[in-house]
Amino acid sequence: MIRDIIILISAELSKIRSTFIPWFFLIATAIMPLIIFLVFLFTGDKNPFLGQNPWDLYLKSGFLGISSFLFPMFVILLVALIVNLENKNNTWKKMYVLPFSRDLLYIGKFSFVLAMVVLSILFFMILQLLLGWSWGIVDSSSNMLSKTPDIVALLGLGAKTILSVLGIFSFQYFVCQLFKNSLIPICIGFFLFIIALSLSETWEYSHYLFISAPMEFFASLRGATVDQVAGLQVSEWGSLFAFLLFLIAGGLFNRYRSIT
Repeated sequence: MIRDIIILISAELSKIRSTFIPWFFLIATAIMPLIIFLVFLFTGDKNPFLGQNPWDLYLKSGFLGISSFLFPMFVILLVALIVNLENKNNTWKKMYVLPFSRDLLYIGKFSFVLAMVVLSILFFMILQLLLGWSWGIVDSSSNMLSKTPDIVALLGLGAKTILSVLGIFSFQYFVCQLFKNSLIPICIGFFLFIIALSLSETWEYSHYLFISAPMEFFASLRGATVDQVAGLQVSEWGSLFAFLLFLIAGGLFNRYRSIT
């Protein structure tokens, strides 16, 4: 089964090579690290919060920049672009003639899109590190070369960022299967996220909404106290639950989907 999934993921990769998706992936994930780099390059010496290790604030600032808005929007767009490759021309029907079960086809594509989301965060973190060292080379007074980044803390921030959008990712993937026009699921995702963004500021129970998980993570990065259960934020549990719920719902929809 694992071998079949790897084959399907490789096939999905070949589909996007000649499209705009790889460029969108690279440009979208590189924008914020570049902005943070330029901000710290020109104003870092005036920042009183750098402390003993400038890496701490530098790396945290990157996640503050993407966690509550940019990364969720990126996920919504990325999922819609990839799923729409087959939906717009009904080429998804041709997939069913392959020697794979419908469930395996679904898991293979779902895994590929999820891997793209995870890789975007890995690319984001690698670029942050490279630009951080570049800042140290350009400005020796920054102490970026004399200090070392906390890689464990960085990986933790990356994992938390991914966890916060798992529910949004799975929901968006499910919705994208329902419509041939990619604009419809994009608008649905954007609309619900904007609503959740507004509720996070006005409704005390908004942290129970899976789509509010990115805002809760952002609040925790800023030092706010958030409700936790068994080591995870309540919103993170909601994100995990929504991820599994819409994963199963999408799988069932795919299994019984009519090709006529």
